[in-house]
Amino acid sequence: MFWTDAGEKPKIEVSWMDGTKRKTIVSTEIGHPEGLAIDFAMGHAIYWVDSKLNTLESMDEEGRHRHVLLRGGLLRRPISIDVFENHIYWVNRDTGAVIQHDKFGRGVPVTISRNLQNPRSVRVLHPLKYNTTLKNPCSQDSDPCSHLCLIVPGERFRCACPTGQNFVDGQKQICDAGKSIFKTFIFGIHRKNHLSRLNLRY
Repeated sequence: MFWTDAGEKPKIEVSWMDGTKRKTIVSTEIGHPEGLAIDFAMGHAIYWVDSKLNTLESMDEEGRHRHVLLRGGLLRRPISIDVFENHIYWVNRDTGAVIQHDKFGRGVPVTISRNLQNPRSVRVLHPLKYNTTLKNPCSQDSDPCSHLCLIVPGERFRCACPTGQNFVDGQKQICDAGKSIFKTFIFGIHRKNHLSRLNLRY
C-alpha cells in the first residue's frame, strides 16, 4: 500500500499490507502531497498531486524515474487524482473543477466538470480498471483467517488480530477475539499519525 503524508515532513511512503517493509520513496521537492493513484496497466506507475506546489508528478513504485507532468495552469490546489487507460483525472479544491489529461503529458488538459461545491475526491469506476484474474489468497473461498487477512507479495497472506487480541493457534490464523458475523477486510485510515485496521460490513 502507498500513502501520502502532508505533515511537518511531507513524504510518500509504501509498505506491505501488514505494515512491514515500510519505507519512504519521496521526501524531497514535495510540499503538500494529497491525491495518489496507481496505474496497474503501466507496471504500477504512481501519479500524485501536490496542492502546495500545484504539480502533478509520476514515478515507478520504488520512487525512481520521477517526472513532473504538469505544473500550475489548470492545477489549482489539486486534492485528488485517479488514472484509467490513457488518461489521468484530478479535482481542484479552489475551482471545483474535474480535469482530464493524457497520462503521458501530451496535448492539453480538458475540463470535464466545473464549479463543484467542496469537492474531495475523484474516482474512475470501470470493470476493466483492475486485473481481477490475479489469485487472491484472502478470497471468500479460501477464507484462511478468523479476522483480518492481509495480502503480501508472492500470492501469500498473513493473518492479524484486532488490537489487543492474540492468536490461539500455532499457525497464527485464529484469534481469541469473538468473530464478527461480517466478512473482514483491511483498509488504512489516517488517525493520529498511524494506519488503523477496520472491520467493514458488506
